[in-house]
Amino acid sequence: MNAPPAAAANVPYGRPLRLVFYAWLFGAFWANLVGGAAFNRFARALGASDAAFGLLAAIPYLAAAVQLPAGFIVERVGHRKRWFLTAGLIERGSWVVLAAVPWLLPQRIWWPAFLACYALAVTAQNIDGACWMSWMADLIPQRIRGRFVAGRSRLGQIMTLLLPLPIGWLLDHYGRLGDVQVRLAASLLLAIAGLVGLVDILMHLPVPEPTQPRPAAMPSFHRMMLQPLRDRNFRRFLGFNGTLVFSVGFLGQYFWLYCFDVLKTTTLQASLLLILLPVLVSLACTAFYGPLIDKLGRKPLILIGGLLILPGALGWFFMSRDHWMPGYLLVLFSGLGWPAVETGRFNILLGMGETRAGRGSGIAYIAINSLVIAISGVLSGCFGAVLAHRLGPSWHAMLCGWPMTYHHVLFLVSTVMRAAAMLWLIGFVEPRAFATRAAIRYVATAMVVELQTAVAAPFRVLSRIGSAAFKVGRR
Repeated sequence: MNAPPAAAANVPYGRPLRLVFYAWLFGAFWANLVGGAAFNRFARALGASDAAFGLLAAIPYLAAAVQLPAGFIVERVGHRKRWFLTAGLIERGSWVVLAAVPWLLPQRIWWPAFLACYALAVTAQNIDGACWMSWMADLIPQRIRGRFVAGRSRLGQIMTLLLPLPIGWLLDHYGRLGDVQVRLAASLLLAIAGLVGLVDILMHLPVPEPTQPRPAAMPSFHRMMLQPLRDRNFRRFLGFNGTLVFSVGFLGQYFWLYCFDVLKTTTLQASLLLILLPVLVSLACTAFYGPLIDKLGRKPLILIGGLLILPGALGWFFMSRDHWMPGYLLVLFSGLGWPAVETGRFNILLGMGETRAGRGSGIAYIAINSLVIAISGVLSGCFGAVLAHRLGPSWHAMLCGWPMTYHHVLFLVSTVMRAAAMLWLIGFVEPRAFATRAAIRYVATAMVVELQTAVAAPFRVLSRIGSAAFKVGRR
């Protein structure tokens, strides 16, 4: 096994990592509220058009560009923990201010004020995200990263299971009462999200920051940013990340619009389709993938997950108001692959972001990765906005007898780009990883064993009950 990073060698891993682990309970609460139906309904209540949702999808990626100068400053002055805490408090507090916009300001400036608060929140989020990644890369030992990331993700998924149904019911209930009531309910949910999110940030206060070995001479901004780009492996990882982000960046907001405008679902039903059921699938296999990444390597697990996620957008293509079950089963099937892709990507970035002797912190890797994601996300969001504006809600066509709206065009583009993203990993080198073909056989065997165990579990329980019984009657 690889030894933990030298910079983190003297850090106690017990209580600090437990704080980081359980802080995500509050972080997941915040993330689910600000990234789900409450945000969508609040934006609608402030007058957002279909094209405006493309802009909202692009803003977080545009804000990610701030990680490049922020990474250079943090590399120069250090104190990643201090930067994380400051930016995190600004980020979560901005959501409280955003929720108060329609109640404190005149209606004519609701939309500009909403965009300003949202832009501030996601900009601060990108700063604290870069600092957190570099900090955790030195704090979490390499030998347990896969399990830690998978376990933390699973904790957040449990929180995700608890929120969509009550939130959907609440928004549906107030939506029937009128625009003012639904705006009040959505703003209240976003304000609560900001306050709970502050707890996530504050729980990092006792977590120590490993000492970074400072290089003898600090490199210039130009040199610090060029150094990661000389790494061929990193360039391929950037190509994969950028293409994958483009394939999904425009979908987030338009999935909700497709449910509301085409499938004619309620907020509760949309939350069930978009959040609850996919998270149940993800939760079932996240624990399965975590140890496998530590054992088999990151590249083969990402490739396996990539094959599984390919048909996900096509599943939405074949969903209509009257016939949605076959397409949605395909969507759920693709959900088996996302935990492998996300856990693998996160572990690769943690490995590149750790402190190494001779080059200081790896925050430049994280910043450049975020810049590429920002560019891809902006292009993706703009693509979705332009296509929605050009075609419009009234556009309809037929493809092999199947009715199409502009949403279906987005689903087709997403499928093609997901396949293109996988091509970037062909030349990615991970010396200690299993061969992809061997990893596929190993994962398939492990899945069969897990399935057999799950199917046989009820019969084992019955067998134990039977063995504990005793005969009644004459001996």
